[in-house]
Amino acid sequence: MDTPIAHNHDNPTLEHAAVRADAQTPANTWMHRIAACVILGVTVLLAHGWSLHDGLGLDDNWHYRTFRESGWSLSELLDATTIRSDDLYDLWWQDHPVQFQYSRPVSVALMKIVYAITGGSVLAQHAVNLLLHWIGAILISALCYRMTRQRFWSVFGGILFIVYPLSVNAVAWLAAQNMILQTVLLLAAMLAYAQASNLDMNINATEPATTASPMCRGWLALTVILWVGALFSRENAIILPAILVAMDVAFGGWRFAWTRKIAYVIFAVVGIAFLIWRLGYYYEPMPDVYVRRSSEPGFFLWCLAKLLHFVCSAVWLSPMAVGPTGRINPFTEAPFDIVLMLVIVVAIGSIYIAITRKARGFWIWPLWILLTMAPMIPVLATPHSGYICGVAAAIGLILAPAVAYHRTPRRTYVATTTLAIVAMGLCIGMLKVNRLLWKGLLYGEQYVATSLRAQPIPAETTDVYFINLPFAAVYAKEHLVDANHLDYDALKCHVLTFAPNLPRMDQPSSITQLDAHRFTLTVESQPYFSRLLGRFLIDGFRSGGQLQTGDKFAADGFDVEVTRATDEGVFELLFRFKKPLNDPSSLFIVSSDECGAMQIAFMESNHHDVELPPLPAIPETLNAINTAASDTINGDPNAVDTIFAATHSPMKAIQLAGINQLRHVVQTMAIATASDAMHVFDDFNIGESEVDHLRKWWFGSIDADSIAQVFKDRNEHLEIRHRRDELKRGRALIAKYLKCDLYLTGKPFPGPRVKSRSTTASD
Repeated sequence: MDTPIAHNHDNPTLEHAAVRADAQTPANTWMHRIAACVILGVTVLLAHGWSLHDGLGLDDNWHYRTFRESGWSLSELLDATTIRSDDLYDLWWQDHPVQFQYSRPVSVALMKIVYAITGGSVLAQHAVNLLLHWIGAILISALCYRMTRQRFWSVFGGILFIVYPLSVNAVAWLAAQNMILQTVLLLAAMLAYAQASNLDMNINATEPATTASPMCRGWLALTVILWVGALFSRENAIILPAILVAMDVAFGGWRFAWTRKIAYVIFAVVGIAFLIWRLGYYYEPMPDVYVRRSSEPGFFLWCLAKLLHFVCSAVWLSPMAVGPTGRINPFTEAPFDIVLMLVIVVAIGSIYIAITRKARGFWIWPLWILLTMAPMIPVLATPHSGYICGVAAAIGLILAPAVAYHRTPRRTYVATTTLAIVAMGLCIGMLKVNRLLWKGLLYGEQYVATSLRAQPIPAETTDVYFINLPFAAVYAKEHLVDANHLDYDALKCHVLTFAPNLPRMDQPSSITQLDAHRFTLTVESQPYFSRLLGRFLIDGFRSGGQLQTGDKFAADGFDVEVTRATDEGVFELLFRFKKPLNDPSSLFIVSSDECGAMQIAFMESNHHDVELPPLPAIPETLNAINTAASDTINGDPNAVDTIFAATHSPMKAIQLAGINQLRHVVQTMAIATASDAMHVFDDFNIGESEVDHLRKWWFGSIDADSIAQVFKDRNEHLEIRHRRDELKRGRALIAKYLKCDLYLTGKPFPGPRVKSRSTTASD
């Protein structure tokens, strides 16, 4: 660390001269630069190295499909990140096209190049994310050194950027590589512009520049090129010119900035041209709820709450996930959250201003957060969006000790250094928490994917119907197609219901077959199409508003009727299929807490007229019952009859053991297949009629393959399920101390709203 400059209060001119002399300290030696890069590289591996083995998650699956099927033209690179719901599933309630359209050809090209060079290696893609994050940290360190002239605080700033909690999702998620690449290009553009403008960014300078030398055209051209690359990596890079102007004003003064007006004109022309193209010629409205429209009532207040949420999460240890703006009117629905966020932002902002106000340009970094978040205000808040805020957080945190090192009493330097170290410790702790939450979401998808890959689908299958599909596993079709080496376009996939909970189907639902063509689907706890996910599925995909009892829909190959619904959501649906339910071309897959994806079989009718074998002799020992349960779980469906026979034993211990094993084996299979047979276990007493019903269901619906789906590799499935539930456990732990939307522990978000209808749902 550099030797502190002693204060001379009797001769302030001497002190200012010392500061200027420090500003002219020679650049870092190559040895220091290499050491800094090594330190930052090791920190990246320690903080994010585990993401190398995260595999593909969520939108990554779609990107990999487009890489395999598309070429290298600009139009194909632009279209690679466009997600069309019709290409994934048939949604029976959807009444208009929905797509997510982005303009990110530069980031797509990078991913596609890595894909081509490495033969599609997912590990290599994750390594690129780590590499980009490392480069970003190096650029942060270089920017910090340009401002502080101190090696220690420059490296400290780079480390803070690496462990910034909101970096977890961006670094671990391949689809968010555009955010990392954009940030790296913006940082490089800022440094290039500082060179082009000959800008002295010393935060300890007592006077701004009074004269300006001509701009270096080469560095200016590089700045524009880097900025355009950032623009075509992610759209909110549009804010860079405002930051560059702020740098000129802060470190050079208004007169200095005026001499750079030609550069500003160039930025304006490029920026306006991009906006005209993006909004005028390459724009497709995204679905409601995911994006809020300015025409909606209360839009302005909602935007204020959204910006407050973004700023609060950027400077405070919260996950930037949905938050209070998942509500329709956050100021009235979640006033506590609004007040809490306002208090946090004002308190942290006041402390920041108090300890950094002597640093020239200190106000640039709060401005950075405001400007980088502003373009994303209408879009649903997601944690990876906060990655770019790590730039301001890292630089802002080192300003105070860097200034105190030169200009204030030693005790202030110690205090601000302590504050920076504590902040880093808190960031590292929250980094771990965010990692667990991210993995919980990934494991929600993997729980379904693992089950889908466990059993191949029949060769004659042409239509797959998903029931209770967790939205975290929305790319289940990708896993199904890849596991079975199928033609993606030839297989039609339909979603009959999404699970009410985003990562998991955490409550039982029951399917009751009425006849060869009809069944009802019922859920008793949180209904379908409820809360925030329900709003997205209804408001985003349907113009008719909330589903109501009696609504009827005609879909491809089947009809749907809403038979029981309330203001909360839909509790029961009736499905009528044109083909018999047991037609070999149709495959029904249901998700439950017992099995991520279970293939279920329907009977020829609802009577379950199965010819049952006579019950075996009543077992006389507990060991015989346990052996029968073990044999059943290991793939012998006939072994269960010994357990059924035990329920008829006159010996209470044998009878209870039989009932307990029925719950362990038969009830588990009933929940996994969403069979209404699970309701037999609602009452502890299981008599002869209940046993007869269960046996008919078991021998008519369960075979060795279905048992293997649920119980085979059960330990592996349980491990995935346990890790998936980190998301739930994390929220439950926070809810013990704080119930608010900031941490997704508040009261449930509102569901779809009732809209006036000019036509019936079936029209």
